[in-house]
Amino acid sequence: MTAEYERRLLARAHGLDDTEDLAEEVTAILGGARAARLDPDALPGLAGAALALGADSLTVYRAEAALFADDGEFAAAIEDAAASITGHAAAAARLRAETATALEAARDDLETALAELAAAHAMAAGRPCDGCHGRKADAIAAAEAHIAEARERIACAQAAAGVLGELAQPRTTPAVPGHGHSGHDPGHMGRPGALHIRECTRPDAFLSAGECPGGPLTPPWPSL
Repeated sequence: MTAEYERRLLARAHGLDDTEDLAEEVTAILGGARAARLDPDALPGLAGAALALGADSLTVYRAEAALFADDGEFAAAIEDAAASITGHAAAAARLRAETATALEAARDDLETALAELAAAHAMAAGRPCDGCHGRKADAIAAAEAHIAEARERIACAQAAAGVLGELAQPRTTPAVPGHGHSGHDPGHMGRPGALHIRECTRPDAFLSAGECPGGPLTPPWPSL
């Protein structure tokens, strides 16, 4: 068995680590909300989420996008972002489970290969030689190859687990509170609402009640 499968796991983990598209999606929502002149005090959750997903602070600060036409369009954008994050979280969870299984299997195979090497070294090789020395050398070489393969598989699986572990680390980003009245209220977008995208982790999830970089926000938020 080679480490090809574990290398694919690692490549998939690195793929999930790239949250640029998710960050751009959230930043665009933030820009659209600003274009609609929603209450700035209602938007730090979106800004925090974009930062948590990897957007740089200057991009978040300057976020601009087309004006949302009404509440429905704004809510739909939030729901689409929630679906994207949920899908990302599910993919990461599946990959964590696959990686854990692969790592356990590789460790078991390493133990087996080490036992194989010990047995190979214990093989009798006498004189006159009837091919026993060659068989012993071949057995030792095979066991050492199995050990090297198992160790490579373990290294790849551990690296994948490390990437996925970083993805699961929580960031302090809040739930998105309602978009309060701002004096400019196209389609009554300024009415209070909650834009929840739950379980904030990077990038497995997006927003949860808690503290934002600008200070604490107090849940519960009103319903959208």
